Amino acid sequence: MKIVLHFIAALLLLILGWFTYSFFFDFSMEQLKPNQVDFQSTDLTYQVARQLYFALLLASLPLIGLIIQSLLKLKDSTQIVLLYALMVISAILFWQIRISIIEEEMRSFDAYSIGRNVKSTINIEDLKFVNYLVFGVVLAALIFFALKKIFAPQAKEVEL
Repeated sequence: MKIVLHFIAALLLLILGWFTYSFFFDFSMEQLKPNQVDFQSTDLTYQVARQLYFALLLASLPLIGLIIQSLLKLKDSTQIVLLYALMVISAILFWQIRISIIEEEMRSFDAYSIGRNVKSTINIEDLKFVNYLVFGVVLAALIFFALKKIFAPQAKEVEL
């Protein structure tokens, strides 16, 4: 039953991710404040590919959680909530780090501005917001797994 619930959650998150990617991308772009920088896209399939990638990332959250729960035999609901919270917070943190990196690149473009009417361009395909989300989720899952293995009470063998 637990597996079925995780797959239903994954399916719902897949659908949610497909329909909310444009909001996520627009919100990410609003955080960037380009002065002398324009964004361009040279690949028409980029939007659909990133939208699918984002939806698959959201759908993988319950499945990654299920794998870690079964590997570590987590029964405590606080540990399970902590696992999911760590994955989400880490993903958001790495996404914001990516936005900061892009802002720094744009500031360097502004510093080397040729003239008032000349703008530098950044290819949208190079922004890779979703890649940083994936890295955050995977890193959080690995950290949780490692910490649980290190700090879990070890079963003592009893000799008879």
